[in-house]
Amino acid sequence: MSPQDVAPRQRWQILFSRAEPALRLRQQDILAEFQRVLTEAEQRYVRDRPETLAGRWAELLFAFGLLNASLLAASILPLSTAQVICEGLGFEAGIDRKFREAPIFYWLYGILIVVGGGLILIPGAPLLRILVLSQVANGIWLPVVLIFMLKLINRRDLMGDKVNSKAFNAVAWFTALGMIGLTLVLIYFGVFRPGAAPVPGL
Repeated sequence: MSPQDVAPRQRWQILFSRAEPALRLRQQDILAEFQRVLTEAEQRYVRDRPETLAGRWAELLFAFGLLNASLLAASILPLSTAQVICEGLGFEAGIDRKFREAPIFYWLYGILIVVGGGLILIPGAPLLRILVLSQVANGIWLPVVLIFMLKLINRRDLMGDKVNSKAFNAVAWFTALGMIGLTLVLIYFGVFRPGAAPVPGL
């Protein structure tokens, strides 16, 4: 290799060796400036955000509302489930009954609360997955429930003159069939194309 070829390469190496510390310093300056801008933006948002009706208590009220809704659902949903199961199987049911009058109802009610609460209290349980999949299960079963509801509400021996009209039946069956179609699409994508619409956290 001739000196004419070596000299330019050495010059470039010297140039980059001298420029590298400056580039690193510039990178640190850019990161520091970026963090400063973000910090100022956060402070400005906290300072200038519009005041809510509850003021600084808004976060606590929102948390209390979520807690209240959770406790209400944790008590009402097992109650309605136990009521429906017992009525369907012919057991005595109702919170107006004493335990010895409706033991199956109260045992089922208690088991549903314990299992539901225990499931989410498992350390490291995937809470987001449980939340999403439980709602997916509700959506899949909803068309089945709608079909039975429409069949029951059109029985004149049960409803008398309160049965659905033809127009209302058309709207109701159209809605039910639409939900059945959407459920089938959901099952198709979940079984055959699970990565088509990923859900964050799942």
